[in-house]
Amino acid sequence: MSPTRLLPIFLPLLIALRPGALAQNEPPPAAPADVLGTMTVAELRASADGSWIAEGEAAYAPVDRFVAELRDSLATVDSVVVYYGSWCGDSRREVPKVLATLSAAGYPDERVALVGVASSSDPRAGYKQSPDGATAGRHVYRVPTVAFRRDGEELGRLLEKPLLSVERDFAEIVGPGDYRHAYPVLGELAHLDEAGALDDDNVMGYALAHALAPYSQAPNALNAAGYVLLAEDRVDAAVKVLYANTRLFPEHADAHDSLAEALAARGDFGAALDHQRRAVLLAPADEALLARLEGYAARAGVGEDRGGK
Repeated sequence: MSPTRLLPIFLPLLIALRPGALAQNEPPPAAPADVLGTMTVAELRASADGSWIAEGEAAYAPVDRFVAELRDSLATVDSVVVYYGSWCGDSRREVPKVLATLSAAGYPDERVALVGVASSSDPRAGYKQSPDGATAGRHVYRVPTVAFRRDGEELGRLLEKPLLSVERDFAEIVGPGDYRHAYPVLGELAHLDEAGALDDDNVMGYALAHALAPYSQAPNALNAAGYVLLAEDRVDAAVKVLYANTRLFPEHADAHDSLAEALAARGDFGAALDHQRRAVLLAPADEALLARLEGYAARAGVGEDRGGK
């Protein structure tokens, strides 16, 4: 038999046995799990998040003028807590800048705590929650959240992104000025929550909407807060916040969809169905909204015709 005729027989075997061929046929390794819980700066750098932290720190150069301002102001700050998500693009962009800025200002790593929080799909903890309870009562509605504390009180916080730059915002937070972060509605919501308004049955959703209206710019902020409250098992508070969001943004399908989910979590499938119908009317091509509409209709014991919407 000629070598040419033998080639089709042995070629597949030769390919299969070549170095690395078996490895190429194996499934790719699973991505590392998101880092959760409270850790030191050293522990963060040694974790699965350490590579993107180091890369981002090396790439960021805070402006010397504001670093100099920070150096003196930070001396009176007892601790800085950074709540972040391994899964969050904003966290991956901003947390390395935060650490680079604090380091440039000479703030001791020993006074910095990092708290990794869970995504909505992580079974180890609720949405934007830490399994060790470090987020409880801290109003972590957006990540990253960077909180500065002195004498047991919070001086201020950066939410998700700086207004101008990390070092400029930090200088405002710990300086004499009146710093306002990127989500003023969440600051006011936290203030009202600390005053007990979210758990007060006499404070209605429409009244909460009125109180938050001067601070609210878009529906996504309160929407995220509602889901955090659901993750904390504060279902009634979540319903109140998400209802206020529908009052502020009545033409936003996601606002009604999220309120419907909170109402369903409370067992109020009739009201959930009403708001899900509104969501579908606002976004009739969204199949996920339609599917949830049918689910709520079934739980409410009502037939729902897709054609009639």
